[in-house]
Amino acid sequence: MTINPDIADQVSPKYYQTASGIEAIDVIKGYRLGFHLGNAFKYIVRAGRKTEDRTVDLNKALWYLKDAVASQGVDFVCGYPHPRRPRVADVIVAFDLSGNLADAVRAILAGYANAENCRDAIEDIEGELAQ
Repeated sequence: MTINPDIADQVSPKYYQTASGIEAIDVIKGYRLGFHLGNAFKYIVRAGRKTEDRTVDLNKALWYLKDAVASQGVDFVCGYPHPRRPRVADVIVAFDLSGNLADAVRAILAGYANAENCRDAIEDIEGELAQ
């Protein structure tokens, strides 16, 4: 899809881009993440990139994960992951994630996400915020 250069930065801002070319939207679409998990993933990978205070984005990610569990996974995953999706390891490296945040992303992208995976991701993010 061609994007008008005048609005390209609004559609695909720098904080969603990586040197490897993987963007948050590529992962969300590739893993067919639903509304809650897609937003949680987006906020995790942009934490500390859009603003210096990453706690705001991490708390937003927590909210989406907790709401996904509370709504009993209405939209955990919207279909089978795309066969040409980025590998989880490549996503972790591309977004320079480590420790708790890498574990949270692994939990979100693990197979067919479920409430247990969301609870794992919640624990990981809460651990990151506690540091």
